[in-house]
Amino acid sequence: MAHGIGIAYSEDEKWIFIHGKTSEKKVVIFGQLGEGSQITTNSNNNLLSYSTEDELEIAVDAFVNQANYYKELAEAFESIVYLGISDKYPVIEPSIEED
Repeated sequence: MAHGIGIAYSEDEKWIFIHGKTSEKKVVIFGQLGEGSQITTNSNNNLLSYSTEDELEIAVDAFVNQANYYKELAEAFESIVYLGISDKYPVIEPSIEED
């Protein structure tokens, strides 16, 4: 039976990164926890927290070995792995073309 691990929002550790423990570079989720929220995952994943968005961005880009991976997902209008809202990168909403 796998046990869960979790973290609750704190001003010092609101930037989180959850990734798989296997050699496959599996990103589960990363981003900013909202005030008053918490997140849990199973013991098959690593749950890391960071004090700043810069620290998180460096860790995520290094993990996937791809420059700007973090930025691209933070700016994405719909992302299944980016949590919350970036303080650095605004969401780029798709443009609606009018006839």
